[in-house]
Amino acid sequence: MGLKKDSRVEELFERISLIDKTIKKSDTARAVVSYIEASEEIDTQIESLSIQMERISTQIKDARSIQRHAKETSDILLRNGPNRISLILKNQSGNDYIKARCYWKGKQREVQIAPLSGIVSHLTSLSLIDVNKISHVLNNVITWDTCRTETSIYNAILFLARIKFQRYIIDRIDHPSPKTHAQDITSHSSSPTSATQNDNSPEKGSWYEGWRERTGG
Repeated sequence: MGLKKDSRVEELFERISLIDKTIKKSDTARAVVSYIEASEEIDTQIESLSIQMERISTQIKDARSIQRHAKETSDILLRNGPNRISLILKNQSGNDYIKARCYWKGKQREVQIAPLSGIVSHLTSLSLIDVNKISHVLNNVITWDTCRTETSIYNAILFLARIKFQRYIIDRIDHPSPKTHAQDITSHSSSPTSATQNDNSPEKGSWYEGWRERTGG
């Protein structure tokens, strides 16, 4: 700063010189100037830390989002598929298909189970139902109402839907792993203390450093 660079400091010592003519050239004057300079440096330090805090807050938000999606995905894969699945019948090109829907990573997902006309044979081929236990419904054409009301068929479709969704997600999970994503978020950030010390703190041996040591600042 220097006495000539700030008229307010100059005015201060002009006033004090009324009672002490030597003040401008004394060590006290230099200490006061150093003190004021340190105050300005602290302002800069606070501004720098505030910017870093905003960046860190954003990084935490991003990391939590990754954590949430990773936990959701892990739960689906390691448990019995998605918690909530809806089964629907969709007509495509004149044919009825059983499909399943669920939400994953904030979006609705859909997988195809099988054509309605072949659902029983498909479930049987996968050993998901025992035709001997549903022989009373096989004499008639299998309808969507039958699939929804016959417990063994409905549960088998739902079981297959969970497996289909697990496979769907395995094919679409992000690579690399969530841990690597989290490392990427923090890898470019540095310690606020060290960054501020490098950029803003006064040189060693300055009055400011001595003042911090004496006051515990």
